[in-house]
Amino acid sequence: MNKDLSRYKDPEKRRLWLNDWKRNHRRNNPDVRKAEKERLNKRRNDNKWKAIQYLGGRCSSGKSGCNNIIATKENMAIFDFHHIENKEVGVATLFSRTWKKILKEIKKCVLECSNCHRLER
Repeated sequence: MNKDLSRYKDPEKRRLWLNDWKRNHRRNNPDVRKAEKERLNKRRNDNKWKAIQYLGGRCSSGKSGCNNIIATKENMAIFDFHHIENKEVGVATLFSRTWKKILKEIKKCVLECSNCHRLER
């Protein structure tokens, strides 16, 4: 990092300059943007896997003849979170948030494979 902060004696000006530099560095550097995107995708996938395991790791319905499919990291994309209580926000939008926020919402859900979830609606 090539930042000369000595010219900013005032801590507030230093903070503003540094925030501006970081924002422009992310925006103008494709490698940084790519790394941040990969980090966010990994966090989302890890949180989804954790949520699936929290809800038992298998389809809870079995209505479509799915024989209660067991979740693996390879097939976790086929699982949906079906709200059985009041829905505040969709679970998929929370996967980039903290586990505490995710947990609050998935406690209102059951885990279903996508076929069973479509039949439920």
